[in-house]
Amino acid sequence: MPVVKPAGLQTYSDCPAQYKFGYVLRVPTTPRTYFQLGSVVHELIERLTTQELEGTPPTIERANEMLEHCWSSKAYASRQKEAEDKKLAQQMLETYLAWNERNENEIIGAEMKFAFTLNDRSVTGFIDRVERTPSGEYIVLDYKTGYPAESRNTIKQNIRKKMNCES
Repeated sequence: MPVVKPAGLQTYSDCPAQYKFGYVLRVPTTPRTYFQLGSVVHELIERLTTQELEGTPPTIERANEMLEHCWSSKAYASRQKEAEDKKLAQQMLETYLAWNERNENEIIGAEMKFAFTLNDRSVTGFIDRVERTPSGEYIVLDYKTGYPAESRNTIKQNIRKKMNCES
């Protein structure tokens, strides 16, 4: 049974040939700066969350140290673009830390693996963060660095469109 990763679903929906080259044949591609930026910010937020679960509160100093250690210049053709993206990464981390400071929810887990079968296909992936609200409800968070935040209604509308269920 083939395994379909959630990140590949959008690629397949947009362009099945691109999906085949990237996910099936695994044809190497040139590094892209937005992947570098998104990947490093995602990794650092994951690390900060894991440390918080272990009892170490996140700080901007720790986040900046981690950014210096994890940052790679490979995808950048110019120092100016790299400096702009690194500054943007710092701003994203500051935004995350400010949000996290105000967040009253309890962190239950980070990078939690999931798997299920849908239409005879195995779907696997990771949930970025799971929280429990003060009232006992659970919230699943998926970090995105390249998309504007979506409301519950927008998310439902997008899912309906993808599933061709819109009336």
